[in-house]
Amino acid sequence: IINKPFVFVTSQSGVREILEDKPEYFERNYEPFLAGLFEMNIAFVEGAAYDRIHELIKPVFSAHMLEKYREDITRITTQFLTELDLSSPFDLYQTMKQVVTEICIFLFVGIEKNDPIYNRS
Repeated sequence: IINKPFVFVTSQSGVREILEDKPEYFERNYEPFLAGLFEMNIAFVEGAAYDRIHELIKPVFSAHMLEKYREDITRITTQFLTELDLSSPFDLYQTMKQVVTEICIFLFVGIEKNDPIYNRS
């Protein structure tokens, strides 16, 4: 399922039943299942490690940074849509994947599409 389009349909009560009412499905709720997919990360730390990581990443979610992310996403999306060829049919999934990849690479690594390193093979 990873990196392939899929639809997961359920209800709030269905999710609650799986995550809360059936702990035998996941030894410690979802941690063993998700940790196997994503390795250990901030979602699974507890105690002092959680407190330390929380303090380290708190500035990333400040009002100033959230506004900067909004501006960056708007700029990248606007540029992408301006360059999009609407004169013929296109694959919406591939197109969305491309723009989201461009946004993530810029937000996480700071590299834009027009940077020579972006298209390096």
